[in-house]
Amino acid sequence: MKQKLIDLETKKLVNADETTQTYTIPKLREFDHDLCRKELAKMVIVDDLLFAFVEREGFCAYCKVLNPQFVPPSRTTATKDCYALYIQKRNQLKDMFKNLKSRIFLTTDCWTSGQNIGYMCLTAHFVDDEWVLHKRIINFCPIVGHSGEFIGRIVEKCDS
Repeated sequence: MKQKLIDLETKKLVNADETTQTYTIPKLREFDHDLCRKELAKMVIVDDLLFAFVEREGFCAYCKVLNPQFVPPSRTTATKDCYALYIQKRNQLKDMFKNLKSRIFLTTDCWTSGQNIGYMCLTAHFVDDEWVLHKRIINFCPIVGHSGEFIGRIVEKCDS
């Protein structure tokens, strides 16, 4: 487990006569199981995969070929990893909002699904200190009505 792995890093060197020379540098690194689990959690979220995906035979065989040291987590552990990543990102966003010098504008989008369930998405829009416009979804929840008073109460509760 503590044995280092060899990575090959390719570098390009442009000579004075503008010819390009490519060379490869071997680089040692250690296997980081926690980093692999974190990246797996990101993959599950970004690619909208089922938590059970991590226990499927094909994925486990692929992981074994890719790096025999990586043991794929159970679906329960993958769920916990995704939730931990969510909490981390939520806290980063809260810290960013606390230190933000500009204002934050909120928009709501409400709709009713085909099963007659109402939903609301609360989005924050803001400009950072480098004048880059951002938008972040800060709440997504089922609702029972579309009235302004009801939506206002939900927005007020969205401080955690």
